[in-house]
Amino acid sequence: VDDWPGAAAPMVAPGAPAVDAPVLAGGEPQWLLRQLGGAFTVVVFAPDGEIPGEMLDQLARAAMLPIPVRAIVITRGPVAPRGEALWLVDTEGLAHARYAPSGSAVYLFRPDQHVAGRRAALSADWIGTALRRACATDIPFTIGAC
Repeated sequence: VDDWPGAAAPMVAPGAPAVDAPVLAGGEPQWLLRQLGGAFTVVVFAPDGEIPGEMLDQLARAAMLPIPVRAIVITRGPVAPRGEALWLVDTEGLAHARYAPSGSAVYLFRPDQHVAGRRAALSADWIGTALRRACATDIPFTIGAC
């Protein structure tokens, strides 16, 4: 599901494999790809760490869907983590440059580290649609109703 007309990040369009970037996880140097895989994962790119409370709630509920979805938030600098997501810091700016060059974005990754969907706006409403398409099912993955 590509809800990003004219996206500025064509190398990570739906169906493409994830691209790596150095990040900090809990203050320790890591790689983004080591944080992905094994489960569906929503990655929120929030440069300044500002995420609407409603979206944080939706990300927490995503873990309770029929097919659980992990949540990661990537910021450009250290911020106080909120919610239950894993918070990473994009120390070199490469993750944002590759995935969200125009600012904020939300991606859904499949367990095999391929992009299942993306959206330029900070909204989790489309995740159910992306999950249904990725899983070829009509199970109602409605985050707001979990």
